Order: sequence, then structure tokens, then C-alpha cells
Amino acid sequence: MDWDEFMAEAKNNPFLLWALMLIAVGVIIRNKYLLWMGVFTVILIVLLLEGPINDRKYP
Repeated sequence: MDWDEFMAEAKNNPFLLWALMLIAVGVIIRNKYLLWMGVFTVILIVLLLEGPINDRKYP
């Protein structure tokens, strides 16, 4: 997933926007729990949207 795809998906996915806001707020108020919750949420969403499992071709 390149940057343009990610930004297009972020505009259409409220959960991804929420995770990005968690990261931003975590950085601004220096709360490591919010920051890592946002990071892990973004990673999970990206893996669910376009991960290695979705790319496999089963016979």
C-alpha cells in the first residue's frame, strides 16, 4: 500500500482516522499509551485491508 492509497483509505475509513488521531494526540500530550494504541491499530487495519493473507491464491 503506497502513500496515496493509504490517504484515500484514511478518508473513507473512520477507524483509521481514529487511530491516526490517537497517534497525534499521544504525541502532543506525550502519552505513550495513546501513541502505541494508535500505532498498533493502524498496523492492524493496514494488515487487515491488504495483508499477505489476502494476496494468497488458493487452488
